[in-house]
Amino acid sequence: MKKNESKLIRNIAVTGHGKSGKTSLAEAILFSGKSTDRLCKVDNAESVLDFEQEEKDRHMTIMSAFHHVAWKKTTINIIDTPGDAILSLIPITACRWWMARFWLSTHPPGCSS
Repeated sequence: MKKNESKLIRNIAVTGHGKSGKTSLAEAILFSGKSTDRLCKVDNAESVLDFEQEEKDRHMTIMSAFHHVAWKKTTINIIDTPGDAILSLIPITACRWWMARFWLSTHPPGCSS
């Protein structure tokens, strides 16, 4: 693994409510950046981010997962966070590491689940 200067490292978190596509988005970023050799699917239990057996069985993220992708000269660390309300404290603990965040929602603006 090559050593990166801190100015060339970015940390992003993918957050949102359950079943909004957070892990699928992160998997697509990993595939686009050639960190994986195929587009892994959550529904097929083949996600590199949901690697625990319970996550595969439930088709949902239970624990935050980390992966990285090289983009030009920058290394992007991706934090895939759980969306289930019961697991809501886990994304908060990841907060101190992210520099940017994607919030995914399948609800129209002004609506709540």
